[in-house]
Amino acid sequence: MAACRVASDRLKSITMPQSSDHLREPDSQSHALSIQLPCSFNINKHPLAVLGLLMLLQTLLIIVTANATSATFDEPAHLAAGVSYYELHNFGLYRVNPPLVRLVAALPSYCTGCKTNWNLYHKDGYTRSEFGVGKDFANANGERFPHLVRIGRYALIPFALLGLAVCFQWSKQLWGVPAAVVSGSLWTFSPYVIGHGSLITCDVPGASVGVLAAFLFWRWLQRPSGLTAVLCGIAWGFALLTKSTWVLFLPVWMISAWVAVLTRTTTWRPAIIDSILVASITLTVLNLGYGLHGTGTPLGDIPLRSRWLAAKSSDEAGRVINSKFSATWAGAIPIPIPDDFVRGCDLQAYDFEHIRGGYMAGTESTDGRWYYVFYAMLIKLPDATLLLCVLSLLSGIAQLRRAWLPLLTGMTVLSIITASVRMDDHSRYAISCLPFLFVWLGSVVSENHRKSRWRCSVVAGLCLWGGISTLTATPNTLAFANQISGGRTQLHRHLLGSEFDWGQDLVALRNWSETHNIGEPIHLLYCGLNDPSVYGVRWSFPNEFASQSAKSLTPGWYAVSPNVLYRETGFRVFGNPQSTEEMVRSHACKEIRNRSADFVVGAGMHIYRVE
Repeated sequence: MAACRVASDRLKSITMPQSSDHLREPDSQSHALSIQLPCSFNINKHPLAVLGLLMLLQTLLIIVTANATSATFDEPAHLAAGVSYYELHNFGLYRVNPPLVRLVAALPSYCTGCKTNWNLYHKDGYTRSEFGVGKDFANANGERFPHLVRIGRYALIPFALLGLAVCFQWSKQLWGVPAAVVSGSLWTFSPYVIGHGSLITCDVPGASVGVLAAFLFWRWLQRPSGLTAVLCGIAWGFALLTKSTWVLFLPVWMISAWVAVLTRTTTWRPAIIDSILVASITLTVLNLGYGLHGTGTPLGDIPLRSRWLAAKSSDEAGRVINSKFSATWAGAIPIPIPDDFVRGCDLQAYDFEHIRGGYMAGTESTDGRWYYVFYAMLIKLPDATLLLCVLSLLSGIAQLRRAWLPLLTGMTVLSIITASVRMDDHSRYAISCLPFLFVWLGSVVSENHRKSRWRCSVVAGLCLWGGISTLTATPNTLAFANQISGGRTQLHRHLLGSEFDWGQDLVALRNWSETHNIGEPIHLLYCGLNDPSVYGVRWSFPNEFASQSAKSLTPGWYAVSPNVLYRETGFRVFGNPQSTEEMVRSHACKEIRNRSADFVVGAGMHIYRVE
């Protein structure tokens, strides 16, 4: 009888429904964002596994992109400047940006014995000679130059992963694990992050270290402590060593600390003590990053050029003898920061004042448009990200109290950029705002919203859509355009410059020529600073584009950059002996523009066969 009862109980356990956990209704935190695998994987229980997966995916995307694209306009200059810091022991080259990113990117090249040529390096402090030096650096290393660029790009991958980790963690602490997955996915599959994170530039590293500093300051606001203040000071110091934009933290954080005192999160005394601690550590890290070069220089002895700081222009080149501080008592004050940092900020401001204009929506501008960044981001952010922005706005401002700091920081940076930068070719300056946007967008699946199954399903679908959009665009994410704007094939109707054609297509052109067994040199109109020969491209400059008298195109293959096809000015063609304006007016340029391309390779290099 006992054996019968046991057999009966076993039969019931097989045939009758059980009330085990895997058959219960999923909780509100995970029911739409959990991955229903046979092992019932729950993202709330394994956030580190999800973060690790996102890091792996982003690393692979960046490596693929870095291998498939040639050096862009700025990269030779960044790489050569970084090598000069080690070899010449000064920070004169590319001083408009702090040196940390270039130091990291150039370390592999310097350690492996790259060749250098400093003949074009002007040490007057005014001339921006890094682009000429970068071109000489590329020529000196020849066929090895692409390898040096590639390993320099690899060295910067940890910066992108840092940004991912901070976005994930900040969103997790604000809204929970599902929100962290949303924010982390947006960063992982952002075309801006993949495209510029695979280059030797300061945009993605600056955004990553900047959001780390902001996150640590937010942690201090939540629970003030000396340790958090120390970490905040270290992070802010490194942020200033990656991008001078983060001097904007000072007013934002002063306001935030004042609000913390008023709301009784902390009191005046610890707030003042911690603020002094943060400032001291920040200055220490910044000065050590520059090797203490120029620290303590009297303010009046620093030559300045920008409209706000310069006293007057002393010659036709716009060079300034003295700054506005030279004849005042302030000029005798030793500055507690490196003079190269001050001069770099001043030179960057000078460039923003004088380098304006560009291309937008099919038209050229000589003065630039303040709304360019907004327009460009509407074109280059994935459709899914834009829809998540709409969804977050429709959710109201109930989450504002908890996430006011990332929102305030991002809006401050964006406001300064739109007010000061009028170069209608570079929305990349706004990448510093993206991590704050992504953290904010995590609120679409906050605790209050996770109770809605349809909402979580929509958000999960949008994240999946955004990821697929980026995957299909890889490795041409630098020229990404969303479907709302018509995709990459219609990007030239909206944007050019670094948004589309930044000299990155030489690898794709070489691969195409090898696949099609092109034995003759290609007539190349390439917008870039790199000699195509170092990438294995057999080429020649078509002389009919430099002549007003030539009436027909020479038979053969032609490869033409999008800037040549769609712009009238504001671009440079490698090997062109004439001005850009004269080339555009040539009969050959008009004829090639009227032809239909036989092939399009890379982001947008047009290939023509002329018989």
